[in-house]
Amino acid sequence: MQKIFVVDDERQIADGLSVALREAQFNVETFYDAGSALLRAKNYLPDILISDVVMPGMDGVALAQILQKLNPICK
Repeated sequence: MQKIFVVDDERQIADGLSVALREAQFNVETFYDAGSALLRAKNYLPDILISDVVMPGMDGVALAQILQKLNPICK
């Protein structure tokens, strides 16, 4: 089962998308900031990242670049 990180500073969007993906039988973890997702990635790398681009602190593009370095198959 593919592991998906959903990252969005808007909780309603992140939670709604996560629920839909879980109902579709995906293994989903939800984060409300890039830093939290990176901390989790130290022990659990995602196969797929779905992220807001504009967030306080680190943006979604920078997060994607770091995660792809940690796990080159991450989409």
